[in-house]
Amino acid sequence: MTRPEQWVWSRRGLRPDIKLLEGTEAAKLDFSGIILPIYRTDFWQLQGEAEVGTSSLKVALSRGSVQAGEQAEAVCALDLTLLSGEARDLYAFAQTLSDLPIWLTGETLPMRGVRLALGQYDEDVTVQSALPFAVDMTVGKGWSQSVRAFMTVFLAAQPAAEHGSVDAVHEMRVAVRRLRTILKAFHPLFPKGALANEMSVFQQIGRFLGNVRDWDVFQTEILPAYVSGDIAAEFVQLAKEKRVSALAEMRQRLTDPSITSTLLSLGHSTEGPAALFGAETADALLENHAPVLLDRMARKVQHRGHHIGHLERSKNR
Repeated sequence: MTRPEQWVWSRRGLRPDIKLLEGTEAAKLDFSGIILPIYRTDFWQLQGEAEVGTSSLKVALSRGSVQAGEQAEAVCALDLTLLSGEARDLYAFAQTLSDLPIWLTGETLPMRGVRLALGQYDEDVTVQSALPFAVDMTVGKGWSQSVRAFMTVFLAAQPAAEHGSVDAVHEMRVAVRRLRTILKAFHPLFPKGALANEMSVFQQIGRFLGNVRDWDVFQTEILPAYVSGDIAAEFVQLAKEKRVSALAEMRQRLTDPSITSTLLSLGHSTEGPAALFGAETADALLENHAPVLLDRMARKVQHRGHHIGHLERSKNR
């Protein structure tokens, strides 16, 4: 998944200064014509700095609006920027704020402005079927790479999903399933009780995302295949109403502080896996642990699916 680069400069006036783009990829573009803004922002911002461990952070509270043509939305955001030091310190500071009524979002201010201008969300978000692991991948690096990949998909798909995108809801749900699988796979290497709450929260997320997804599948696949005629219209209307209700619940549940806390906790663990697994385990080769972890999961799958054979034999009779 890739995102367009962006550059930010503070300057006076509304006329853009093209010289500022020198040295960036945008310098190759033709700016000989009239240049108009895609969107405008109007907000006040309170800035400060915080020292966490050996790191320095910028904290910015913004409130106002973003406008694109006749479209406008309110802005109320808290941004944390790592000025120097370690990313894990930024996560640690953010976790101290996780009980506040604020939540993580994958939509930046520029993304919001472009979305208002175009009237659509960026839905170019896909979940990789498999992550490329190097031969010398350690437990710590494998954990960090896996968790970061699917957390990125979760947050990137969130804005479009909240506004009704069928594909984005599906990608969020797949990302959650992958994260739950990663947690289960690495669980034997965790200290006792570690990340138990995070696993529970992801299970809850999977339920309300699954509720929306179920109505999507019902509308797009089941109804067209099995229902036709006058009665189909009644089912379509019912499905739409149920989907709207499920989507509203999803939006509300995504603002729960427990979800933000869970995402921050996992993010924090990817920046210092030794604190989670212990230095010896984190630095051990993943291939030395993978067979044991995969065999454990295979036994679980076999145990939970042992009745399927009986059902298949009963069906054949």
